[in-house]
Amino acid sequence: MFGLASIDCGNLLPPENGMLKLTAGMHDNNTLHASATYTCDLGFIMSGSAHRTCTETSEWLPGAPNCSASRTYSHFNVSVKFNCSNVFYMVDLYWLVCV
Repeated sequence: MFGLASIDCGNLLPPENGMLKLTAGMHDNNTLHASATYTCDLGFIMSGSAHRTCTETSEWLPGAPNCSASRTYSHFNVSVKFNCSNVFYMVDLYWLVCV
């Protein structure tokens, strides 16, 4: 049992534009059976798995996810109208047009 108890998968970092929550394994946040849960910031979409586990091979599996912008528009003649909720007011133009 000592061999399994000494397994360390190493530290993880949150993804760019996201967050990471760790749940302890046998001893701490990077030992056997520890789990990692990823989330992306508002406006970003995750590619890959949101959950990883520290395995007996001292690896976090599956691989790390990425958080990328939810939409990228590169079209011409697209119009976007902005508005504010009741407690806010528009300071400048509320139309954006790509030309």
